[in-house]
Amino acid sequence: MKTYRERASREIRLERPSATVTPIMRKLVGDSQAMLSRGPADARQRASAARAYAIDNLEDLHVQLRGQFERRGIGYHRCATAEDAVAMVRSLLGDARRVAKSKTMVGEEIGLTHALRNDGIDVLETEREVLIFIALPGVNPDEVEAVIDQGVLVVSGHRVLPPELRNARILRLELPQGRFERRIKLPLGRYTISRFATNGCIGLRLAKSS
Repeated sequence: MKTYRERASREIRLERPSATVTPIMRKLVGDSQAMLSRGPADARQRASAARAYAIDNLEDLHVQLRGQFERRGIGYHRCATAEDAVAMVRSLLGDARRVAKSKTMVGEEIGLTHALRNDGIDVLETEREVLIFIALPGVNPDEVEAVIDQGVLVVSGHRVLPPELRNARILRLELPQGRFERRIKLPLGRYTISRFATNGCIGLRLAKSS
C-alpha cells in the first residue's frame, strides 16, 4: 500500500492535485460537523455570552492578562490602530535584519508581513558621515520626517496612492499604504540631517558634528 506522500506526489506529477485535496477537505468538513453535533445544545449561546462578557469587561481582562504576562517576564503591548501595531513591532525589533514570525490572522490583517518585507535598510558609516538608505518606493522624500531621539533615528511618513489611481479597481497591491515608521539606532555622536532620493530609496545623510 502506498503512503500518503507517495500518492500525493503522484497526483501532483499528473497535474491532478484536486483528486488528492478534495477527499481530504471532505473528511475535514465531515469531522467538523460530527464534532459540532456532539457539543452541548447551547454551545452557540454560550459562545455569544462569552464574547459579550469579554467586550463588556475588556479593560479588566487586559489588566489581568498584563499581570499574568509580567509575572512570567513576558512583554505586553497594546495598540489602537494597525499602523501603531506595526510601528510597535518595528521598535521592538530594533536593528534586527532577520525575523522569524508565525503566520497569524492578526498579522495578516494589519499588514505586518508586508511591512517587514519592505523594511530594507542599509546603514553605512564614514569618517565624516553616516549614510542610510531606506527602501520606500512610491514615497516623496520631501514628505518624510527624520528626527533623532535619544540616539535613535526615527523616520516616518505616509505612503498614499496617486490621486489618479484612488478610484481605480485594485487587482494587486504589494506596497503597504498608510503611515510608516522606521527606528534606527545610531552610533554615538551629533548629526546634521539631509535627505535625497536614489533608485526607489530614501537616502539620509547624517553629517557628523564636532
